[in-house]
This record gives sequence, structure tokens and C-alpha cells, in this order.
Amino acid sequence: MNIMLISVAFSVVIVPLAGRLCDIHTGPGIPIAAFLFRCFVLFLFYNLSSPNDYISYAICTLVVVASIVEQISVDTMFAKNLAKGTRGLLNGVYSFMGLLGILVYSFVAGWCFDNLGPASPFVIIGILDLGFAITLIVLYKRGVFDK
Repeated sequence: MNIMLISVAFSVVIVPLAGRLCDIHTGPGIPIAAFLFRCFVLFLFYNLSSPNDYISYAICTLVVVASIVEQISVDTMFAKNLAKGTRGLLNGVYSFMGLLGILVYSFVAGWCFDNLGPASPFVIIGILDLGFAITLIVLYKRGVFDK
């Protein structure tokens, strides 16, 4: 069974729905939910006992879908809060920082995989997701997203 094919099939359905939800709702509610959901799914992934059973396939599919929804929600929230005159520049900086983060995390995750175990990169991502969700909640409570 090809897990990427299944993930893409689910994503084809979920992506437009996630985009529409992000358009309808203002504030950080959707990104918070997306980050908490991926954190939960990564916890399930971390606790898998067998990589070849159907539960593993379902959880792997959910990891991919949760990651896509997370990205859409953050991109939408970011774009909604940009001033018109600096939108292009800030989108470029945002993309550059994301790519830089992927590059740095690739090295960090490789080191963690080799030295701490194969599950450690996923634990780190789950912790980062939880931290980002908490940060969004704090910023929301402080009124940062009020216009």
C-alpha cells in the first residue's frame, strides 16, 4: 500500500476545506487547532508499535494531512495580517525563513536520529508544534490579532 498516494488523496479533499475555513475564520483559532492536532498525531506516531499495520498507515496519512492544514492555516493568517505595501517583501522573507528552518532542522533531525533514536525528530516537532500553539494562544489573549 502506497502511503503517499493515500495521503495525497486525502489532501485533495482536505486542502480546499482547510483553505475555506481559514478564509472564513479570523484570528489564530484554525492555526492553533492545526498545531495541536499535529502535535497529537505525532504523539500517536511516536507510539506506533508496528510500521506495517493499517493503524500505522492511517496515522502516517494524518501526519501528512495535519502538516498541510498547518501550513495553509499559517500562510493564510500571515497573509491576512500583512500591510499592502510590504506584502511581497514580507512573503519573501517568510518563505526564506521557512526554507532556512528546513535546512537547519534537517541537520538537527539527522543528528538527533543518529544519537537519540529514530523517533526523536518527531518528538521535537511535536514539542515545537505545542510551543507554537501556546504562543499563538498567548498572543491572541494579549490582543495581537485584534484589528
